[in-house]
Amino acid sequence: MPSTATIGRGDRRVTVHTAHDGTLPPVGPYIAEVWRRRRFVLSMAETQLKAANYDTFFGQLWQVLNPLLLAMVYYFIVSVLSGGNQPPGFLSYLVGGLFLYYYPRSAMGAGAGSVVGGGGLLLNAAFPRAILPLSATLSAGYNYVNTLVVFFVIFLIEGGSLHFQLLWLPPMVVLLTVMSFGLAMLSGVSTVYFRDTSSFLPYALRIWMYVSPVLFTYDDLVAQIDRMGAPAAWAPYIAYLNPLVPFLNTWHKSLEGVNPSQLDVLGMIVWALVMPLIGGYFFLSREREFAVRV
Repeated sequence: MPSTATIGRGDRRVTVHTAHDGTLPPVGPYIAEVWRRRRFVLSMAETQLKAANYDTFFGQLWQVLNPLLLAMVYYFIVSVLSGGNQPPGFLSYLVGGLFLYYYPRSAMGAGAGSVVGGGGLLLNAAFPRAILPLSATLSAGYNYVNTLVVFFVIFLIEGGSLHFQLLWLPPMVVLLTVMSFGLAMLSGVSTVYFRDTSSFLPYALRIWMYVSPVLFTYDDLVAQIDRMGAPAAWAPYIAYLNPLVPFLNTWHKSLEGVNPSQLDVLGMIVWALVMPLIGGYFFLSREREFAVRV
């Protein structure tokens, strides 16, 4: 909260802002200010893409090849471990799951360095600090759109077909973007206070992939939870404590021509609300302190 102090004459007053008092700024005006600067957000996202050579052919190619080559490696590993007994369409299943996972992963990775990397901007300009992780999320979203084109080529080559249920994908991507933004804010504020977050984060995100139905199916995940001693009736619901599960289920079911379950839809909505609330609270309540910490 700002406080006032008197300097010199009694009619000369200044406003003194404390660096951090744990309170949130007015959320409505804050969001309105972010919206007013939307062109700046888009320009910053484009600048981040150019910094990664995204404006060149080989830069865009690498953004797709990186997760694609990783998918090939995991495909051969899983094939060897399973004795080559893979169901039809498993390659597109694996590629699609990895591409979807890479979206929030990239947003968190870029968001982790967005505040610390924007130190000069923080010291020289007044703006809503949430713009920094938001632009990082949009940058990851641009990359995800390109990977979708490559995925659908693989999907159709493997015999997949287009269904009416694919209309579930646009709202799924919107909810995934909102959730990724919350994760980006959380990783961004964590890095300000704990600089080793950026070093630890890749390992935590890799573990996140291994406990998500990316290299295996949702049924395999539920069976593993059941084997760990959880009550059989609760195992399917425990799996949804992983934020990626409802998104991956919706993704795979839509491609198979099946409507996602009510639990999948509810899970996506809940995580798209919870993560921005958690990330937004920690980010906005501490953003006034960023300038003295970066």
